[in-house]
Amino acid sequence: MKFRLSDDTYAHLWGIVQTASYRQDYKELPTDAMQEVKRIAQMYMASSCWRRAPLILLTADEETLTNLMRRKQLPTVMCIGEFFSYRRHPDGQTKPKAIYLHLIWLQEEFLPYLSPENEALFQRIDWDRYLPSAI
Repeated sequence: MKFRLSDDTYAHLWGIVQTASYRQDYKELPTDAMQEVKRIAQMYMASSCWRRAPLILLTADEETLTNLMRRKQLPTVMCIGEFFSYRRHPDGQTKPKAIYLHLIWLQEEFLPYLSPENEALFQRIDWDRYLPSAI
């Protein structure tokens, strides 16, 4: 699957894990909901199968996520996807480089897709920010 980015390039879905058993019954809520979701996602990522890459949680904001967690209304499914996008070096001469990112998003269905809300967050990612300084 490929997704159009805001700069008219594409990101491709390389691999995906989906689970409906990520939600926890906490005695005490975690102090950082975003870090807790990332921690749980990392448990589902087999280290031998995933490239080293930044892990990004697609969410509107931390407060919304915290409130959903507090009210036990997190979406049913957690998705963790490995995406790559070919990025051009700023010099315009160097061969494009594949940049990998691991993205987490929450949704209601067991389908490898992004809801319109998640797709809008996905398109805002600055992929060039993750380019190594020396390609």
